[in-house]
Amino acid sequence: MALRLIEATVPDNQVEQAREILSGDDILAKWSYDPDDENTVVAAVLDASDVEGVLDKLSSRFESSRDFRAMVYTVEAMMPRPPEKP
Repeated sequence: MALRLIEATVPDNQVEQAREILSGDDILAKWSYDPDDENTVVAAVLDASDVEGVLDKLSSRFESSRDFRAMVYTVEAMMPRPPEKP
């Protein structure tokens, strides 16, 4: 299974909306952290085939925010190992 990590920077006052987007069944792991006083980074690991749909949801929700950023990284390994998709 090819895995990806999405990191999205969103304004603190909209972090719950980002967490909702990253709460689907396709999310294998998720977390968040506060790098500064105005923004939160929300992150999630998911199958590569699910990335486009999640990015579309994040983009349509936060594209008007000047601080919104999203990055996708390749994940080489994850522990514990995620279950294989049928």
